[in-house]
Amino acid sequence: MASPLVNAVGFMKSFGIFDVVLPFLLVFTVIFGVLEKTKIFGEENGKTRKNINSMVAFSVAFFVIAATQVVNVMQAALPMIMLLLVLVIAFMIVYGSTLSEGQMNLWDNMDKAKKAFAFGLFIAIIAIVLGAMNMLEGIINWIFSSISGPAASTVILLLVIGIFMWIVIGKDSSTE
Repeated sequence: MASPLVNAVGFMKSFGIFDVVLPFLLVFTVIFGVLEKTKIFGEENGKTRKNINSMVAFSVAFFVIAATQVVNVMQAALPMIMLLLVLVIAFMIVYGSTLSEGQMNLWDNMDKAKKAFAFGLFIAIIAIVLGAMNMLEGIINWIFSSISGPAASTVILLLVIGIFMWIVIGKDSSTE
């Protein structure tokens, strides 16, 4: 016996809320927000051009929901991206609970750590999107089948040397 909430979610799914309305709202909101923040279309009387920004965001959102493959990728990738976001927030909560009040300056004086963390999140999101498009497994198989013993050891050696050089040279050392 299904509960009323399960029935309501099933009704919304059959009505197309998850396939049309929510992807439209998400794309419209993100595109409109980016256009408003970047002021790509300029300003008029000191204010952003909301009418142009909204029409562009509206059009892009309709194009996205018309392309069902894009909506399918969004539906597969967004839950994983949200899981990644929840894990990042959980890490921040655990990290913050070990500090005293006013000490939660996680990124102060840690520019390299911030960049490495952002790069790791970027790679994770790319992997999630490729996985949602069913391309990740093929790419991984191609990489491991293409790289032989000498090539793999050369790439690993170059990566280790590059990381070592980045750590040593990347420090702010000025010679006088």
